[in-house]
Amino acid sequence: MNLIEPNLILKDLNEVLFYAKERFAKEFIMQEVKLNDAFKLAFRKYLRTKGNSVLFLEYTTVVINKNNQHIYIANQWFVIASYFVDFCTEMLTYRALFEKICKRMGLNSIRMKKYTLHLRSNPTSQDKIQFLQVAEKLLKEEFADVEDDYKKVASYLWIFVSDYSWWSGSKTVDRQDFYVSPLLNQLKVVNASSEYLATIVNSYASVLSLRVLVDNVLKFTIGLRTNAYIPRKFTDYVSGDVMQESDYESNNTEFKGISISAASLERFQGDTIK
Repeated sequence: MNLIEPNLILKDLNEVLFYAKERFAKEFIMQEVKLNDAFKLAFRKYLRTKGNSVLFLEYTTVVINKNNQHIYIANQWFVIASYFVDFCTEMLTYRALFEKICKRMGLNSIRMKKYTLHLRSNPTSQDKIQFLQVAEKLLKEEFADVEDDYKKVASYLWIFVSDYSWWSGSKTVDRQDFYVSPLLNQLKVVNASSEYLATIVNSYASVLSLRVLVDNVLKFTIGLRTNAYIPRKFTDYVSGDVMQESDYESNNTEFKGISISAASLERFQGDTIK
């Protein structure tokens, strides 16, 4: 079940990244993947909004773009991408809030780019004070009903733009493709041949219907095998257990799905695809 965190404006991006990497390393088993009809319907609907079409084969998917070019995708990619949907979701939400902060400061796109570069390379103590003040005021206004620590959330946003190592960032956050490198680096794939994998993660993190569907790999696949994964915050990981789809519903100790922060839910609510 996918949960909404009503009293959590943003998640700690570093913790989200650590959690995603751990779950992927311990739960995922490389295998051929079959996708169920619910996923096929949802992903086809999403692609239509981009002017693309899709052909689903048993273990492979072919996306045809508006220029009639073909992208051949192993179905494993859809599963692998799902492990980092929460990380990408929060990254995009952090960026959306940063854009709002920049607008509050009266920065246009050109000045925002310069400001972003400055915060990454040489921020001053005065920069930090000003940023945190604007961020906290924005959060209090937009999330007045959320019982969260506004100062803490504002500090998350500051670290996001001033310390890229915190979330394995590479390209500056003013860029539309800033999320690509962090995702592909965590997945240990070759950027040149695997960038569409990051595009899949982005689609999950941008459309609520997909985000809810892929929060657990057994919800959108057929007969997938996974290692039992118990989040570290509940108990130590028990290695060696292989979980079948039939075992999943009766087991109350394994991974049950990832939650959505209040800020991410607000961003999703602007979607036209439900």
